[in-house]
Amino acid sequence: MQLTRWCAPVVVAVCVSFSVLIVNVRHVHGNGDEEQGRQDSGPGTMNVDGVSSSHHELQSNDLTLFDPVPVLSMHNATERAILKHLNLGQPFKLIGTAAEWPATGNWTLASLRSRFGKQVHNRYPDRGEPIFDEDGNFVEYFNPTDSEWEDFLKQFEEEEQDNSYIAWQCRNETASKELQSMYWLPSVLEQVGLSHGHYVSRQGARETVFIGTATGEAREAHIDYSCSNVWSAQLQGLKRWYLWSPLSCAGLLSSESGFDKCLATAKGLTTVLHPGDVIIWFAGWTHRTEILEAESVALSVEFDAPFPTTMLAEALPVFEQHSTHTGSYSHCLERWHRIVEKGQSET
Repeated sequence: MQLTRWCAPVVVAVCVSFSVLIVNVRHVHGNGDEEQGRQDSGPGTMNVDGVSSSHHELQSNDLTLFDPVPVLSMHNATERAILKHLNLGQPFKLIGTAAEWPATGNWTLASLRSRFGKQVHNRYPDRGEPIFDEDGNFVEYFNPTDSEWEDFLKQFEEEEQDNSYIAWQCRNETASKELQSMYWLPSVLEQVGLSHGHYVSRQGARETVFIGTATGEAREAHIDYSCSNVWSAQLQGLKRWYLWSPLSCAGLLSSESGFDKCLATAKGLTTVLHPGDVIIWFAGWTHRTEILEAESVALSVEFDAPFPTTMLAEALPVFEQHSTHTGSYSHCLERWHRIVEKGQSET
């Protein structure tokens, strides 16, 4: 029996550790005044995000290394401001954008499993699916025999029972349409021409629901080798995000031994998402999440445009370096070069 760490190539890749009898699968494809309205809860009891300081006894990064994620609210989220942030490729937060969604305050692990049953689980590879290592290199196709497949599913289900963090990557069109009736595209993205539910990720995901039933680290620091931008809405509980730009620890892949050591002293951005808040971030950003209040439920959806031309122009050498000996961004580079060239010709 071999303990295998398998990482799904989703919006925010989620790793599941489980024992597999049959196949070795490695599938990956501040402090600062950021929210004035959430600081007035009494001296010495709340930090800048309105979270009790006792929560930060968890294993956290040194917050003095982090600046707050920029915030847009209803009054300053103009089309010009949105396009500026999207072009720069710098993560930003939208306060309360998802507060009125039917999903907000109502989606829980119990309610989702009651409605969608066994669909709500961490992602595992389908039979015949290509397997990649965590830097995007093709390893093999996942082709178990019928008996091996049954053993695989049984083992996976047993592991899931004790898992306190689930990333349900919804690839079922019928289920996705039902989910979409309970949330909608953040209005700031509608302002720049996007439409609800128009994008399906390279892995076939329409949306991913992240559920944490215990406080503590949700996802270790990692890079999603995706070509797309992402928005993530907090629907229940509190979650802290840490983000580092593609230029931080630029020479290192997330699998390399010096990566975590570098991030321990690297400058980054941080924020806490409350129910109704949305964060928008971009390809190549290293990120880590930590659940401060459980149950935490968040929804993440990739979107394909507009692309951050300024960030791509600065970070393309890093992405190319990562792809020299691995498959990490190889599938993105041709398109990204065209985007950068077009942006430069228009300036």
